[in-house]
Amino acid sequence: MACEGDQIAIRPGRNVWLLGRTDRDAPTYSDVVQTAAAFLSRVFGERSPEEIVSTELGRYIIGAARPVLIEALRTPPGKSPLEARPALEGSRLARREDCETLRTVNADRLWWVVVRFDWRGPKTAREWPARAVNWIGIPTRPDHDLDWLLMQANYAGAAKEPDTSWGEETGEKLEKVAEQAVRKLRFALVPVGLALLGVGVVYLAAIRGRQ
Repeated sequence: MACEGDQIAIRPGRNVWLLGRTDRDAPTYSDVVQTAAAFLSRVFGERSPEEIVSTELGRYIIGAARPVLIEALRTPPGKSPLEARPALEGSRLARREDCETLRTVNADRLWWVVVRFDWRGPKTAREWPARAVNWIGIPTRPDHDLDWLLMQANYAGAAKEPDTSWGEETGEKLEKVAEQAVRKLRFALVPVGLALLGVGVVYLAAIRGRQ
């Protein structure tokens, strides 16, 4: 369990990461989750932030990471980040404390972001995730006052969910929408059909009356 060569290993199966995020931009919960997905897309190197596929808030497909599940928790007032630090399932691979440089995040009340993703690619490694944006908006990677930092990485064994591509996810959702639409249409047509039937009965009765 070490930060070898300032890198983190990504293994096939369920990986669980704990990220630290700044609060200097006063983000909402949804801001934290969405920007976490954008940050991870740069770490994984599979897609640009504009190409992230999201089926719902907190659930994404980012290249070989399918799905990526993101949750966030801000350190409550009066508590230290360590008191609010979430526990992670799985066996520990590495922590930021294992790296040669002990990096820090620029935050008064740190956001903890738990990321669970099933890695569908071969075993690989990435530069230890760390990122900041300077005053003119250019991404940098200093040792301190970071906006994003990987705090700990765990491995939880085999993938926890079936491998679902973007097309399958979208197709499943469209199928459900179509089924619901057909069901609603069917119920909506019942009174219409009854009304037409009633009109038909009245019309036939009128014809017979004339005869």
